[in-house]
Amino acid sequence: ATAPLAALSLLSGGVDLEKVPFAAGSASVDDAQLEPLAKVLTQRPALTLGLSGSCSDADAAALTTKGDTGKALADALSSLANARASALKLALIEHHGISADRLYLQQPQAQGKLAGVALSAISK
Repeated sequence: ATAPLAALSLLSGGVDLEKVPFAAGSASVDDAQLEPLAKVLTQRPALTLGLSGSCSDADAAALTTKGDTGKALADALSSLANARASALKLALIEHHGISADRLYLQQPQAQGKLAGVALSAISK
């Protein structure tokens, strides 16, 4: 079993490890923002994470200004949520050397409260 991510925030200098926020309407990863998370993952090699992309009302507003509405908006939000989790996983693998078998994509929340990716510890 792994320690809850909230308890591990002390190892990251108090950074919230339960979510990685993204700019509204964006799936671009701020690599510097991942340093605390990557540090904890490096220090805790048994820690495995579930990554669940999520979109908020701010994302819906950003995508609506791009012309998406109705089903197109719902599809765009779902795609954005998936893209965020995938982008985060790729950045942790390619830029921080975290093994892919420690990072699992989970069901996205296309209409959640978070504009980003929710993280959860997974027991192997």
